[in-house]
Amino acid sequence: MSAFVLREITKWRKYMKRKKAFCLLVIVFMSILSNMYYINLNADATTLSQDGQLVINVKDSVDYSGIEGAYFTVVSNTDSNKSYLLETDNDGKAAISLPSGDYLIKQVGTTNNIENYTFTSIGFSQKVETGKTVTLTGYSRKIVGDYIFQNSPSVVHISQNSIFNPSALAQGIKAYKLNFQGQKESLIPNSQVYSYFNNVDTSLPGEYISIYMAAQSTLGIKTTHVLKVVVDPEVPKIGQSVTARYVDIDGNKISDDVIKSGNVGDAYTTDQKTIAGYTFKEVQGSATGAFTDQAQTVTYVYTKDPIAGGDVTAKYVDTDGNKISDDVIKSGNVGDSYTTDQKTIAGYTFKEVQGSATGTFTDQAQTVTYVYAKDPVAGGDVTAKYVDTDGNKISDDVIKSGNVGDSYTTDQKTIAGYTFKEVQGGATGTFTDQAQTVTYVYTKDPVAGGDVTAKYVDTDGNKISDDVIKSGNVGDSYTTDQKTIAGYTFKEVQGSATGTFTDQAQTVTYIYTKNNIPVNSISPQSSSNSTSRMNNTTTSNSLPRTGEQQGITVLMFILGISLIGVSLILAFFKNVKNN
Repeated sequence: MSAFVLREITKWRKYMKRKKAFCLLVIVFMSILSNMYYINLNADATTLSQDGQLVINVKDSVDYSGIEGAYFTVVSNTDSNKSYLLETDNDGKAAISLPSGDYLIKQVGTTNNIENYTFTSIGFSQKVETGKTVTLTGYSRKIVGDYIFQNSPSVVHISQNSIFNPSALAQGIKAYKLNFQGQKESLIPNSQVYSYFNNVDTSLPGEYISIYMAAQSTLGIKTTHVLKVVVDPEVPKIGQSVTARYVDIDGNKISDDVIKSGNVGDAYTTDQKTIAGYTFKEVQGSATGAFTDQAQTVTYVYTKDPIAGGDVTAKYVDTDGNKISDDVIKSGNVGDSYTTDQKTIAGYTFKEVQGSATGTFTDQAQTVTYVYAKDPVAGGDVTAKYVDTDGNKISDDVIKSGNVGDSYTTDQKTIAGYTFKEVQGGATGTFTDQAQTVTYVYTKDPVAGGDVTAKYVDTDGNKISDDVIKSGNVGDSYTTDQKTIAGYTFKEVQGSATGTFTDQAQTVTYIYTKNNIPVNSISPQSSSNSTSRMNNTTTSNSLPRTGEQQGITVLMFILGISLIGVSLILAFFKNVKNN
C-alpha cells in the first residue's frame, strides 16, 4: 500500500513540474509581448520653428491609461555630452525639444513603486528632425510576480560637495520576492539589489535620481525603485572679521576702525582713509585678501600734520548749571591728546562728566563739563499734627527729618472716632532750612449721648410737673427751660440748666416754693360758719396778725436803742465843752 502511494506521489510531482514549466513559458511570452514599444512617426507632425520635438507616451497595456513616473534617458549618438533625463507626467507623457540628430532612448525606471510595472531596458535609436515631432508610445503591464520594492525611502537630502553612496545598503533600499499571486515573500539580500542608474552631481545643488533593481529577476523583465536625491546648497561658513585700524606713528587711534565680515573664502578689501591733519605713511598687513576662520587685522599708519586745534574748555558747575569754579582751558594741535581734570571743590561732591574728559584736539572748540552735587545740608523738621476742628490734639505728632532739597511725604491717619476733613499745609514737598508744619484736621464722629432730664419739684422734692427729656450726641449743646407753674414760685435750679451732652445721663432739677393762699379765697364750708367768717374778717381788720405784731415790737426796740445812743453822744459833747 505504501509503495503504491509513493508511486502516485512521484507521478503527481512530475506532472506539477511540467505544468509549472508550461506556466512559466506562458508568462515569459506574455511579458515579452506586453513590453513591446511601438514607434509611430507622426506624418502630420506640426512644423516647429527650431529643433525637433520628441514625445514619449507610456500606457498601461490593459486599460491604456497613462503611467506617471516612468524615466527615460535620451543620449545623442554622436555627442554623449548631449544627455537628457525625461519623466512622464500624470498623463504618461514626456516631451523635449532636441537638435536634429540620432538619439538612443532608453527606459531606466518605472513608476517609483507607486504601481509595480515592468519594463525592458533595451534602448531605441530614433532620428529627430528639425521642425518635426516624433512620438514614441510604449506599453507596460502591472506585475504580480518576481519581486517588489517596499520599506524604502523615496527622497533623501545630501549636502553640496558631499559624497553620495548609491548602494542599496547605504540608502536603505529593500526588495522582496513575490509569488505568482503577488504576495510578498522573503527579503532579497542587499548584495543582489543594485543601483541601475543615477545622475547625482553633488557639486551642484538640485534634484537628482538614483534607480535600483534586483539582480535575481528570472523572467528578463524588471521593476525599479526611484530614489530622489536632493543636493542642498552648501551652507557657507562664516569667516572671522577683518579689522582695518587707523593709527598715527605712535600707534594712537586717529579714526574709527572699519570691520569687514564675510564667509570663509570670500574676498575682502580694506580702504585707505583720508584723515584731516594726517598724511598716510604705510599699511601693515594685507589690504586685500580672503576671509578665513581666523581674525585678521590691517593697520593703516599716518603721520600727523601740525595744525592748531580748537581749545578744549573744562567747566565746573552744580546740578543746576551754576558755575562753582573757574574754567580750565587746554590748547594743542589737531590730533594731539588732551586730558581734563576733575577738581575737588569745597561743599560739593563730584557727580558726572559730560563730554570727553580725554581725547584729541580737533579744528573745533570742545567743552567738557564736570557736574557736582551740593553737599547735603540738614533741613528743618516737618511736623505732621492731627487735630479736631477745635484744634485739639487727637493723635501723636509725626516728625520727618531730611536734608534741604530732599522730598518729604506726610500721611493721613485713620483715627478712631474721627473723620478726616482737610489738610492744612503741604502734605508733600521738599525740606527747607525752616521748620514746617502740616496739620491734618478731623471732624469728630457723632456719638449718642446720655439723656438730660429736667425735673420740676417743690421744696419737699415732690414732683409738680412732667419731666422734660432732652437727647443728642456727645458734645452737642443742650438747654433746659424754667417752667411757670400755677401756685408755685421758682426758687432755684440744681444742675446745669445748659451744657453739652456726655456719655452719661444728666439731671437738672427746678425747685419751686408753694404760694400762700389768701383768706378770702377759702371756700365756704357751710352756711352755719358764715357768721364766724365775718367775725374773723372784722377781727383781722382791727387787730394786727401775729407776724405784724412781732414787726412792731422789733421796730420799737430799735427806736429805743437809737434814742439812748443819741443821748449818750450829746452828754459826751457837753462834758467836753465844759472841761
